[in-house]
Amino acid sequence: MISSEDFSRYDVRTYLVVSLITAFAVWYIKFLWNRKYLYIYSWKVEGPLSFPFLGCGYLLLGNLINNITKQQAKSRTGIVRFWMGMNLVYLLSEPIHLQKVLSHPKALEKDYSYKYVTETIGEGLLSAPVNVWKRHRKLLAPSFNHRVLNTAVGIFTEYSVNFAKELQAVVGKKNFDLYAWTIRCTFDLICKTSMGINVETQKNRGDQGILFERAFEIMSYRMFRVWNHLDFVWYYSPNKKIFDGIYSKLYDLLHPLISKKFIEFKKELSGKHLDAEIEEESLYEKRLPFLDSMLLDPSITEKKVQDEAVAFALAGSETTASSICFLFSLLGLFPEVQQKVYEEMIDILGPDRNVEAFDLPKMKYTERVIKENLRLFPIAALVARRIEEDINLGDVILPAGSSVAFNLLYIHRNPKYWTEPLKFDPDRFLPEEIAKRHPCTFIPFLYGPRNCLGWKYAFLNMKIIIATVVREFKIFTEYKSIEEMEVVFHFTIQLKNGPKVWLERRR
Repeated sequence: MISSEDFSRYDVRTYLVVSLITAFAVWYIKFLWNRKYLYIYSWKVEGPLSFPFLGCGYLLLGNLINNITKQQAKSRTGIVRFWMGMNLVYLLSEPIHLQKVLSHPKALEKDYSYKYVTETIGEGLLSAPVNVWKRHRKLLAPSFNHRVLNTAVGIFTEYSVNFAKELQAVVGKKNFDLYAWTIRCTFDLICKTSMGINVETQKNRGDQGILFERAFEIMSYRMFRVWNHLDFVWYYSPNKKIFDGIYSKLYDLLHPLISKKFIEFKKELSGKHLDAEIEEESLYEKRLPFLDSMLLDPSITEKKVQDEAVAFALAGSETTASSICFLFSLLGLFPEVQQKVYEEMIDILGPDRNVEAFDLPKMKYTERVIKENLRLFPIAALVARRIEEDINLGDVILPAGSSVAFNLLYIHRNPKYWTEPLKFDPDRFLPEEIAKRHPCTFIPFLYGPRNCLGWKYAFLNMKIIIATVVREFKIFTEYKSIEEMEVVFHFTIQLKNGPKVWLERRR
């Protein structure tokens, strides 16, 4: 026991520091002991060098997608282990592993990092926990059925024709901001077709391109820069203030329109006894857009509707716009492919007729071109899930409490499954070629029960825009090869140097 005389010889500050270090050491040892099973399993899988607390955080510096692709290319087993901060992450690339995990009922939860998406844009379908996702998906799925989407072809065509008219202003102009023009069209479309509201950003030439591009860049900083996981760092960062300004603009644009629709729809239902388990056939007849389908849930609040709408508008419009930008660059890079698409459209539609629903199944070659575009440039290139129960992959067990990630850019370009992976060849998607491959070698919209709900919407959207634009313009690009089309990862992938395209009138 230390006497008062002995204690006086100690420097109080030194005593406090030693006490704090001891307390932290005890806590840290206990923390590591409680997670020992994660470390034991992780030692059985190859992976890059990790550091205490930061893990492999250094890989997040620079080009994230390139850094992890290099690590995967070194793997002998198709499984790479990463520590991201204190979180254990397995990166998978073998189709048989992807199929098992993406279909597993205990691998449906989004990764822990998606909580930062929820904090940023609210709890939408994109990042919602499984219990919320299941309820909302059940309500929303009928709105994205082929039969329902086909009833909206007239709207897609109208907005695509307007898009082509808008592009007349940039004919002959090299390196114009194609993304800014395209995002206005896709944003208008998703608001009209899935929410039944008119925002008219094409007409007003709003600044959605800059806003959305910056928003996804900042969201990726929040998710993939480990130091931004600390709330006190994030809340005082310049990026937080910038994103709040962007979100506020988007919210101010959508809020009054959604609020009005929310009130009107609830009033309409107030005297009726409609159950959320509405018959599928009546949904077809009513042609309920996504927003109306959500409002059928009597427990849903206006705040949840706002969150879902903002997340859906951001994700749906940005991913389609980015895909179209990649596709325009590829059509410019491969004029022979562009000519075949043009000839197919002339054969089906002639030079002037608008697209109708019965035309879409005839666009066989164009669909293959779109798929090859998505193979080379899958927009949601990096996704992650949380493992809630041990999953046995044979030689490796993914332990509960870990996460699993999928780098679609690597999977889609893996020479093990794709001959000459950087060659642009739409005929890879002929039926006889598809039959030769495992279904999880091509998963631009993921696989299993939590795949992308809007994949049919995206295909329809891209087909109609391409059918309209390619009959009006020839597309050119400054890129000389696919290798030159370097990508960066900002939650989605984008061309580092932009599409580099220009247009010339065909007539």
